[in-house]
Amino acid sequence: KLWLVHEEEIYGAANFYDQLNYVRSAEWWYWGAEYSWTSFARPPAYPLWIALVHTSGLPLRTAQELLFLGGYAVFIAALRAAGVPRSAAILIYAAAILHPASFQLHNQVLTDNMYAAILPMALAGLIFVFLRSRLRDALWTGAVLGILWNVREESILIGVLLAAFTALYLLRNFLGTRSWKVAAQAIWKPTLAIFGVLAFFILGVDCANYRAFHAFSKSDLSAPSVKAAYKALLRIRPNKVIRFIPVSKETRARAYEVSPTFMRLKPELEGKTGQDWEYQARANLGINNEIAAGWFLWALRDAASKIGVHQTGKEAASFYWKMAGEINRACDEKRLSGRTVIFSLVDPGSLTSLKYLPRALRRISALFVSRYQRSSQHEDLILRKPERQLYDEITSRRAAYSRVGTLQIAGWAFRAGDPVKLVGFCDAGGDIEAASIRFSPRPDVVKHFSNDPLIPLNSQFVLSMDLFRTDYSSRKLIFMTESGAVFTGSIAEILNGKSPTSITGAVGAPLMCWIDSQKIIAPPKSFAVRLEEFAGEYYQLLVRALIYAGMLAMLVLIICFSRSGFGHPIYGVLLLLAVAVASRAGLFIFLDATSWPANEPRYLFSVMPLFTCFLILLIGQSAQVARTTAIAKLPPRS
Repeated sequence: KLWLVHEEEIYGAANFYDQLNYVRSAEWWYWGAEYSWTSFARPPAYPLWIALVHTSGLPLRTAQELLFLGGYAVFIAALRAAGVPRSAAILIYAAAILHPASFQLHNQVLTDNMYAAILPMALAGLIFVFLRSRLRDALWTGAVLGILWNVREESILIGVLLAAFTALYLLRNFLGTRSWKVAAQAIWKPTLAIFGVLAFFILGVDCANYRAFHAFSKSDLSAPSVKAAYKALLRIRPNKVIRFIPVSKETRARAYEVSPTFMRLKPELEGKTGQDWEYQARANLGINNEIAAGWFLWALRDAASKIGVHQTGKEAASFYWKMAGEINRACDEKRLSGRTVIFSLVDPGSLTSLKYLPRALRRISALFVSRYQRSSQHEDLILRKPERQLYDEITSRRAAYSRVGTLQIAGWAFRAGDPVKLVGFCDAGGDIEAASIRFSPRPDVVKHFSNDPLIPLNSQFVLSMDLFRTDYSSRKLIFMTESGAVFTGSIAEILNGKSPTSITGAVGAPLMCWIDSQKIIAPPKSFAVRLEEFAGEYYQLLVRALIYAGMLAMLVLIICFSRSGFGHPIYGVLLLLAVAVASRAGLFIFLDATSWPANEPRYLFSVMPLFTCFLILLIGQSAQVARTTAIAKLPPRS
């Protein structure tokens, strides 16, 4: 796997709130950054991981791959402990680590990459505790879950997984003892250890955040004050429910009337700041003049920052608590028509969108059987030079593996009576990066300037330069003549007909130049890249085949129910995997139907390889049961 992706590298994305924000947070070791509405917007685990990798000197692209490989290595060790044969374990490991989504997603600075590596490690720990009930397994499992908790916001999924594990753990011990009391006594120490260590990590991070940012939560987005303010806005019953829009313009207008605190945000939310955030709803959902669910909390906090609320964490928390209190009081006093809000981040109106769940199910399910083509993107064009340098430094990017191709420019250049002897590319400091001294005949140019007898015949040049994630349009062409005169001009200026200017104070004839063509020649694909593309194209056929085989395997287990031996630990492993995959897929199916388009591969990346593992385990177990049943039906030997 490392050889397959050895030519891949982190590419810089200009997303200020995600990739770029993680890199900036890592630069300050998260807690060293000055408080702002973005410095504390995300949980700390991933920025701290980037900072740790940077300190080691290891390229982040390689580190993300190694973490992914290591996470599944621990998971395979747990499967071996559960009795999975070595051959099946090797197959499962290969199928997991070679999932084509990992080839390209690991090129990005995304929390999903860390989550996808830590989740199988956490599942492995739960499996070890399930099998062996050892306290030391419970302790390190709690630590891994604590890290996982602070990688992304959807902590509810960890709660679901732990609830399923506790129920399975209790049931397995009950089946062995036939006493609920004895079973509970057998599991309380390991279970308490897991929850205790997890609570220690959660409280530790919250305390560190409070010390640095004066907010006792894992991120600003999940801060109690922000959630309370959002919940208060959701309490206002809208006159018209709009899908994907939890707090409409009409709802905000009513909230302004009862909340002087919220009224302070009106110039921003109804002005340019709000209009900027409305773009996402227009571009992604086709909804005009509204802020969609996936972006409203960002818009709210952005507007608050613009009016100076986010000077300190305490000031921001006070603002949101005061805003929540005013709106809730208006709802309680019937000055606003209110409604019940159970979950602080879920719009009660989204229940009207549940009819879209079947379509969302198809969209999300398609991600498991999609083709994952190799991306040709290497850098966002709008990325500024300081930001590019930040990526280079913090992620330890290797320029040798960031070549996007060869820039080739062909044209002609001459100076009457003083032939050009060199043409090249130079950077902003005047240093030559690539050059050519070969000039070929251009009789058409001589003919065009026939009124000047000093025009040289050899004026044609072809200039090539390798591109490494750089914006070549900012580079200049440099021309040197036999007399020592030097002229420069940007590619864009020369294409627009402007002649290069002298930087040596040359007098006399100007330098004439024209660019006939420019193109970027893509580098030839290596064998590793071709194998990457092969996996991206055909892995989905493997998953489809496994799905059909898995359906047959389930049927076999049902038919052979009496001989299935459901007390075998492998069934507990299968149920844990099923809960992990189904809960995450279910969450994003719900979000896709009610909140924003959630059919991005990165959201499901953490469970797509686990789904493949589940299918292989299911098929292997059904084959074992079928074989056992067939042997049992053979007549006894005489």
